[in-house]
Amino acid sequence: ASGAKGMCFGQALDLDATGRAIDELELEKIHRHKTGALIRASAALGVLAGNDESQQYLDHFCDFASWIGLAYQVYDDILDVVGNTEVMGKPQGSDEAHHKATYVALLGLDGASEKLLSLHQQALLSLNKIPYNTQKLETFSEILLKRDH
Repeated sequence: ASGAKGMCFGQALDLDATGRAIDELELEKIHRHKTGALIRASAALGVLAGNDESQQYLDHFCDFASWIGLAYQVYDDILDVVGNTEVMGKPQGSDEAHHKATYVALLGLDGASEKLLSLHQQALLSLNKIPYNTQKLETFSEILLKRDH
């Protein structure tokens, strides 16, 4: 998750995209390799540490993690525009000031909010494919997407 095919790759893509126009697919690729890779690795390790029976659902857990990782980043982009500077610990609008590619820049605030809801729904659909009690993961996803920083 953190090597040349994971977060490091995502960070390199992010740096390369700074200051230039990119499309939504490229932005998604960046974030799937950054935040998404970290959350996906955490989910996979949790499943792999479990019993053999749960491992047949590894793909569903990883799908959930991928969707929620991307949703996390969309929400982070939204917070950069509407969040409280003191709570977030960085100036509001700092992504735009640093010419970072964001979902808000690509889709507008309303479009990014719609994207967030869609990604969260995809994550929850992935959880519905798992025949275990996934309430804690659902709660985790809601906490991530209602945070103020």
